Amino acid sequence: MKNTTEQAKAMTDEELARTSIQLRLSIPAAQSLLDAIRREQRRRKRQRSKAA
Repeated sequence: MKNTTEQAKAMTDEELARTSIQLRLSIPAAQSLLDAIRREQRRRKRQRSKAA
């Protein structure tokens, strides 16, 4: 598996632009989901501790 630097060097200018746009769009969505998961985990943990 290529490391990220080799991968980027092997891409054409168009591939670099397209990948950059895709990552810019997907990372906020993934971060948002990750934040929601963490909130839900904390909420469930609090509920378990109250029930105990």
